[in-house]
Amino acid sequence: MGVIGCRIGHSVRIIDQAREHGRVTIGQMARLTGVSRNTLKAHFRLLVENGHLALHGKTRGAWYTLRHHPLSPILGERAGVRGW
Repeated sequence: MGVIGCRIGHSVRIIDQAREHGRVTIGQMARLTGVSRNTLKAHFRLLVENGHLALHGKTRGAWYTLRHHPLSPILGERAGVRGW
C-alpha cells in the first residue's frame, strides 16, 4: 500500500472503530494500530474538519463519535458506502 493508501487506511480504521464501538479515542487507535499519536491526531483533526467525526471533551480526556449527516443513509447507500 502506498503512502496515500496508508493515510486513507488510518482514517477508515478510525471511522470503523467509531462506528463499531460508538466512540473512539486517539489512545485506543494508537494501541490498536501502532501508529504514532501525532499521526493519528492529524487524521482525527481532518475527520472533524470534514464533518465525519464530532469531538467531545478536550485534552487527554477527549473522545470522538461519528457525526451523522441528515442524508447519510440515502447518500451512503447510493455511493455504496457502509454507514457513511
